[in-house]
Amino acid sequence: MDFASRTVPVPGRRDGPAVDRAPVGSELGIPAELRERGELRRQSLTDVDGARFDEPLCGSGRSDPFTEIITTVETGRSGAYIDRVDVSYDVGGRLFTLSTSWSYVVCGDAITEQDIC
Repeated sequence: MDFASRTVPVPGRRDGPAVDRAPVGSELGIPAELRERGELRRQSLTDVDGARFDEPLCGSGRSDPFTEIITTVETGRSGAYIDRVDVSYDVGGRLFTLSTSWSYVVCGDAITEQDIC
């Protein structure tokens, strides 16, 4: 699994159509290739390892800035199933872990559950 971060800034620093600021749901391909082809909606895309996220609070409005973590899963014909992702981070030198129930499924020969693929 690879990770990248994508940041959408405050309204006064945005450009392009509003759809470019929508959260990324899923895409086929790796972020760098999608960006080169103009198929990845983003304001900025950077490596997440060691990245600094400094939005003061999590906003809920459509005009609030946000940073999202984009995950990339690469697999062969067998497919893949990832049942959780833990995000480790620090705030002011204190270490935290966010345990998520995010699931990733890449359908393939080894993924046999009918209700998934």
